[in-house]
Amino acid sequence: MSNLNRRIISIMKYLLNSSQPISSEILASILGTTSKTIRADIETIDLILSSVGAKVSSKSGSGYLIEVVDKNEFNIFLDRFNEKYNHSASPPVYNEERIRYIMHYLLVSEDYIKSEVFLDNLYISRTTLTQDLRYVRGILADYHLSLKQKPNHGLAVAGEEQHLRIALINYLFLDEELAAAEFMPMVLKLDTKGCLDVMQYTLMKSKIHVSYQSLRELADLISVSEYRRRHHHFVLFNELQLEELMNLEEYSIASWIYSELNIDTTQSEIAYLALYIASRRIYEINDEFSLQENKSLFFLCDEVLKFLFIYTDINFLLDEDVRLLMSREFRGLLLRINYKIENRGLPVMELKAMSPIFDYALLAADYLNKKYNYKISEQEIAQLTLLFQHSIFKDNLFYPKQRVCLVFHHGKLSSYSIDHSLRKNLGEYIETIKFCEFHELTRAIDQEYDLIITDMPRINFNCSIPVYQVLNDFNSDDILKVKRFLLHLEDEYALFMQGFHDNLVLCELNFSTKEEVIKYLCQQITEKHHVSNALYQAVLAEESISSGERGNNVAIMHSLFPVCEQTTIAVGILKKPILWQNEMVQLIFVIAIGSNENYVFMSSSLIHLLTSNIFAIHELLKIKSLDQLKKIIYQYLVLERS
Repeated sequence: MSNLNRRIISIMKYLLNSSQPISSEILASILGTTSKTIRADIETIDLILSSVGAKVSSKSGSGYLIEVVDKNEFNIFLDRFNEKYNHSASPPVYNEERIRYIMHYLLVSEDYIKSEVFLDNLYISRTTLTQDLRYVRGILADYHLSLKQKPNHGLAVAGEEQHLRIALINYLFLDEELAAAEFMPMVLKLDTKGCLDVMQYTLMKSKIHVSYQSLRELADLISVSEYRRRHHHFVLFNELQLEELMNLEEYSIASWIYSELNIDTTQSEIAYLALYIASRRIYEINDEFSLQENKSLFFLCDEVLKFLFIYTDINFLLDEDVRLLMSREFRGLLLRINYKIENRGLPVMELKAMSPIFDYALLAADYLNKKYNYKISEQEIAQLTLLFQHSIFKDNLFYPKQRVCLVFHHGKLSSYSIDHSLRKNLGEYIETIKFCEFHELTRAIDQEYDLIITDMPRINFNCSIPVYQVLNDFNSDDILKVKRFLLHLEDEYALFMQGFHDNLVLCELNFSTKEEVIKYLCQQITEKHHVSNALYQAVLAEESISSGERGNNVAIMHSLFPVCEQTTIAVGILKKPILWQNEMVQLIFVIAIGSNENYVFMSSSLIHLLTSNIFAIHELLKIKSLDQLKKIIYQYLVLERS
């Protein structure tokens, strides 16, 4: 599959994930372009799909849908598309093929490269090359590398050997078509398939788990390492580092792998492979993990979880699975931090959407940074998110199960069908369902139940808990309304809307950088609603750890800790989208978190939920008032959720 540009990838993802037609107008608004451009892209996508068992159908007055013609052929394409685009970091805003070419050329070059080489081979202007090199410098910085320039010689990559190799792995094997192009100066000679087979057999025999992505990276690492060694580039560790790595359980496994491949190598090279295996290792709960040897990791895990309990009131310490998994995960995390070989390739943008779980992981990262000076990347925060997700979803912490009482005029028999319907349709939200005759209700009803469902007038019940009256047959509309009660959606909506104000719905903003936007929206909150000036610095601090961009043309920023009594939210809509960090953004939310929320990061979580719907974003980009905003939020956060 040849490389697709960023916008076409995004359109294809939206169409593949949608069960209803999407109009060119909606796609244009969330991608920050015109309907005419979208229609041209749709033609390109239709041409691509026509060769792989599908086509783009146009529904008059509704929009576009992907229609599958040959299911088997299309599934093959879908697997390749997902592997290449869905489970990788977002493609760059700039011309990605050109960026990959420049990165590839710089990483494999043994000498300085004059800029004229890129100008001639890529047929671009010096201005375009300057812009591309600025982006390349940013990519290299993520790998702890830099681009040095020498007068009359040109450009070259500078940095430690182990970091350059990881960059080579990610860019050399990213696209086989690009790597095989005739102008590429190097093709690897080592049998990567053979490396992969040996690696897989050895790790399985040693009962060491790694992801399939990491398995492939390990095989690629050996290929790249051998290429670099042939050109006299070696990984170097100091005595203390080498001693630490040689004491790893994985060192003997790495040594055996090199032996099986008949590669004669150095202790440092074996240690480097051992480090990579240990840093990518995935532990299961029942895997052997000595408390005595790793007690510092158990202590660190409990320390972080205690901090989260104090701030979020969620006691993850009670979840033994999370404690065991996190203490094991910290082994790899600390190796990755200390040796700067971070995890890459996790779908960060998708995991950011798991608010407030991502925010809890962000809090943990902030704590480790402030307490131990551990610099934790977004990718590592995403990894921690997966751990917390397990606990949150398992215990349904944000929407505890409710106790329901059925009270019917004609007695228990008339409630059987409703009992069955509730268990079938809403069982995941209900702890217990009990029947009670009206005259048997006690004064402790408020403590015994969370919701009463009845066919009797609500005025008959002298209690503070909600009472839902069934007027006729208990139908699908009743189920939806009861669900709102069980999840307290109306109450949650009312509390959430207290954070919005007419003078903080700011439209037609004309800014060109994220720094200008953040400063302006924070100033509006602090000046108009007497919120602490600490908000601006708090938002900048959060932005420095994890970018506020969330995809779908949206950025969401907030303080990590409360800065006021009542949450206050500014909504900013730009005239034109701007490049935030790696994503284009036009709709921005800045949240001054208050101490009045039902749970920590409630408002952030609800905004994430709202903006995960592209149809909602399309409508939000057109609002001019608070009333319009309220209607959209009620539609998508109350009506559609139920």
